[in-house]
Amino acid sequence: MEDEAINQNADARLTDTVRAATAPGLAADRLLVWTAVFAIVTSLVGLVTTLAGVFHAPQVLLISLVLTILCVRKMGAGATRLPGLTPRCLHMVLLILVALIFRVPAYHYVLGGQDEGLYVNIAHYINDTGGVAVHDRTRQELKGTPLLDNYIAENQIAGGTYLAGVYKRSYKNGKLEFQFYHVFPVWMALFDGIFGSTAGVYALTFLAIFSIVLFYRLALLLTGSYRAGLAAGGLLALSPLHTFFSKFPVTEVPTLCFALIGFLFLAAFWSSPREGRQYKSWLCISVLAFLCVFTTRISGFMYVPFFIALAWAALIFDTDRARCRALQRWAVGVTVVYLVSVVYGLVWSHSYSHDIYNLSFAPLLGSHWKGVLAVVGIFIVVIWVALAWMVRNESLRARFGIWFERPVGWVPTVVVWGALLLGMVKIYRLAWTSRYVSDPWLGAMWHVADAGRTSVEASSLWTLVVFLGPFLVLAFLLLATIRKHEPRIAFLFWFVSGFFAYILLLQWVTPYVPYYSRYLLSELVPYTILFVVCVWSGLRRSLGRKVLTAAIVVSAVYATALSATQIGKNEYAGAYTELARAIAPVGPSDMVLLYLQPGAPFNQNQIKTPLLYTFHRQTVTVGTSDLTDAAYLAKLDSLCNNVFLLTEGGGYTPPGFELVTSTQFNIRRYEWNHTFPRKLAPPSDVILNLYRMAHPRLPEGTPLGFATDGVAAGWLESGWTTPGSWGTWSSGKQAVLRIDSRELPDVHGPLSLRLDGKVFVVPQHPVQRITVTVNGEPAGQYTLRYPNEKFSPRIPLGQVGVEPMHMIRVVFDLPDAMSPRDLGLSVDGRDLAMALISATIEPSSQHGQAAPAASKAGNP
Repeated sequence: MEDEAINQNADARLTDTVRAATAPGLAADRLLVWTAVFAIVTSLVGLVTTLAGVFHAPQVLLISLVLTILCVRKMGAGATRLPGLTPRCLHMVLLILVALIFRVPAYHYVLGGQDEGLYVNIAHYINDTGGVAVHDRTRQELKGTPLLDNYIAENQIAGGTYLAGVYKRSYKNGKLEFQFYHVFPVWMALFDGIFGSTAGVYALTFLAIFSIVLFYRLALLLTGSYRAGLAAGGLLALSPLHTFFSKFPVTEVPTLCFALIGFLFLAAFWSSPREGRQYKSWLCISVLAFLCVFTTRISGFMYVPFFIALAWAALIFDTDRARCRALQRWAVGVTVVYLVSVVYGLVWSHSYSHDIYNLSFAPLLGSHWKGVLAVVGIFIVVIWVALAWMVRNESLRARFGIWFERPVGWVPTVVVWGALLLGMVKIYRLAWTSRYVSDPWLGAMWHVADAGRTSVEASSLWTLVVFLGPFLVLAFLLLATIRKHEPRIAFLFWFVSGFFAYILLLQWVTPYVPYYSRYLLSELVPYTILFVVCVWSGLRRSLGRKVLTAAIVVSAVYATALSATQIGKNEYAGAYTELARAIAPVGPSDMVLLYLQPGAPFNQNQIKTPLLYTFHRQTVTVGTSDLTDAAYLAKLDSLCNNVFLLTEGGGYTPPGFELVTSTQFNIRRYEWNHTFPRKLAPPSDVILNLYRMAHPRLPEGTPLGFATDGVAAGWLESGWTTPGSWGTWSSGKQAVLRIDSRELPDVHGPLSLRLDGKVFVVPQHPVQRITVTVNGEPAGQYTLRYPNEKFSPRIPLGQVGVEPMHMIRVVFDLPDAMSPRDLGLSVDGRDLAMALISATIEPSSQHGQAAPAASKAGNP
């Protein structure tokens, strides 16, 4: 059969290849294998420790190094020598140096609101806290108070999420969860912890450079040509798309890096002669590499069908049955680790996983997509098992080979050209008809519907031409008509054709560049380059080969020119430094109130995210009404040492705040357009003003109410019911007031707190005992008996003002608290003991009281 001849010729060519077995080349291969194993081990160790909440960068690095040594030693020396030509160190060094020209410095994003900033903030949070367990601390502290409604009204965004990229998980308990999977933030956290707090983004640089080296090595393995390997590696190193996203911290480059590890070791296994195959080691590395892919990005479900199809093709066409059986185990392993990643996502990134799966499958499979997927999965397993059983009969396997030989050759060609034609029809309907005008995204949001040339430039096909270059796109389309490839290139063609169809038919619009061009990077652009180079390398010397050579050279020059436009431009440069300067006066125990007017250059997601997760400052978004709500401000003030207000210059500044510092916050980003990133938008001229909330002294001798809007309501720390229009009841066996000493009257000598309230005494429950302590010191014991329900104690607070940051905690122990329901009086199930209506601060000397001391009283 023709396919068997292709297989035998490929094996013979690989077996007869003369290895350039120089010491530097072998050392380069060993270093590559060691680095690949280290990348996988570090990813998994970092992920496990992060999920367990025990991530510590030095320990993760050391454990990963130890495990890498043990793994490589276990694999044996043969596993570090990949088949085919050994790489040339000069080529690898040249590729690395050329790549670095365009890839440093990386962009240290810190503003939230979009993926890149969220990844960086998650990394900072992991490095600082050791995990990804995140809570809304302020909500927890306001729980059970009426002021919680004030907080919720301003501190959640559309859709009920806490922040963009920060979901509510069990929000009644203040529990939140980060969007996205965690392997990439773990890598940045590792670099943060080892090299410094702003070095995390250089993890992206490391993975980007390593992906180029892997790409070169994979091309060298597939083609057996140094020229082809250097061409492939050079095109990726010069690619403006890979260049930009090697500095822009999102997951496409890490995904590409881990996938290339998986493909390289899979190809190494396939390409080895029978006696030299490293069955377990290379295939295990490949499986674990794809586990890293699946825990870096959620879109692993797009890879699995290709891997299962590869296993089926091996059952039918591969005459090397030992290799076929090993490949079946590999495909099962990859499928299993994908299912593991699904469980991981549903547990540790539940809301994000649910949203992505629903958005991906519901439009295609309907509302019962979960059941449909289960049925499809069972059907695939049945077919797989049946096929494996049937091909044990050699004649039946040969018959299958005859049946499927031609479709395997022409189906990807049909997919490519069919996707191109259908994609162009969709572009036409977008650009010159009203079909998508009413679409909430294409029409109302991005304004790319019925816009003629602008609509065409917003298509992913146009974006592909921009970043890959018109000659490489044309070369791919022409080479797609070649139907005979050796098995490894045939699989590559299937893989590329599938993602080509996905981009042109499903992910077919790029609202703006550079951000949305990322979806072309992890699969379509690099593997299209690899396919073109591999086919070019296999062509005989002819006019067609010369033309394709010229296309590759021109595309390299084109890519160099586009990548060069990015040099010297750093998106959002200085954001971290300027924001750190703006909040420098804010301490870890202070609170920041964030007030941004409608139409401000930034939204709360951009500023609040780094304040919370990079700088670890308790931050509360407030509205205009909140800044005039004395009770709300008093309550927030009671939760911290100092309250600061951060707002843009010219914003509303309420009374009671004093300016601390002003910081110029001028940052720049690339212009949003439909071409390559080349120009930074003009900076937005923003001044961030930081104010400190003053602490005006409360009036001496004036009653302060515990009602809903009363000043004293801000003192309620725990053990109280929601205040009403008159005051509040205690709830439970203990109640606590927390008073900021800075707000008390500025008088010489000790102060006392006179309360106006009542107790819960009825004939069925005639006695209430109350013990009072102030900062742990006894301050009074009171016993009240029915029918006297009035409760007006004077509680000594002691000398005030000696320690300006001192909080006074007044604790009421209420052993006789009882619910009306238990007494058969009503359905009220609250355990009531005392109610407070108002409080008055007055000098203790008026009543002959000094420092806090225990006192006893009957019915006052």
